[in-house]
Amino acid sequence: MIPPSPRKGHRTEALKGLFLRGLSAGILLWTVSAAWGSCPQPRHTQKAPPDVYNRTHPLDSDPETILAVLAQGLHDRFCRRKR
Repeated sequence: MIPPSPRKGHRTEALKGLFLRGLSAGILLWTVSAAWGSCPQPRHTQKAPPDVYNRTHPLDSDPETILAVLAQGLHDRFCRRKR
């Protein structure tokens, strides 16, 4: 059996010390990871050609087209026979 400590509140002090060590280690790791997370590698890719940005969607966005696409997807999902 371990004899009780003559100091009062020794557990609280130990927990405070453990908490402060953990907190300082967490802050250190957080600041280091934030510095590493900025951009690990330089980008060497170029911008896409302008015609890529000027494209329009091939389907109109009117309600009839949207319903037709949804109906076709539902038909394909539920009405096709599984082989």
